[in-house]
Amino acid sequence: GDKFVDSHLSKFKNDGCAFVIKKSDIENLKYNSLPPNKFVALKSDMEKNISDCKGNRRLLAEKLGYENSNVFDNGEIFVVYTKENSSFKFDIPSGNEAGVNKMWIPGGKTSGGTTEAVLVGSDKVIHNRDWNTFTSFFDNVVPIK
Repeated sequence: GDKFVDSHLSKFKNDGCAFVIKKSDIENLKYNSLPPNKFVALKSDMEKNISDCKGNRRLLAEKLGYENSNVFDNGEIFVVYTKENSSFKFDIPSGNEAGVNKMWIPGGKTSGGTTEAVLVGSDKVIHNRDWNTFTSFFDNVVPIK
């Protein structure tokens, strides 16, 4: 295997991952599930980002590599944590994912410097726009103040 890829993915296997989501995106989206191969951050990077940003949602969006820094401006936002398990595996982003944008760069880091992977199996998170159903798939879901 590729040493870089193996080393990168072992960080996620050891640390787990995190992603930020707006509650309204689950409740109001036209989709009943998450997209396949959802982008996720390394848990420790995400925790550092949240701490460093001190509630500045636009800075957080930039660190996570979102094209629109106002993506989290309105409504409640949460950080979702999970580990590799029978439902989820991690992989290296290819650049062909649904959530990719012009900010995407190869190499496993966002344009904002956050270590990233994709969550294989995310499309099996069938939440049917119900927040409690959504949260039941993950280890921990915490509001970001």
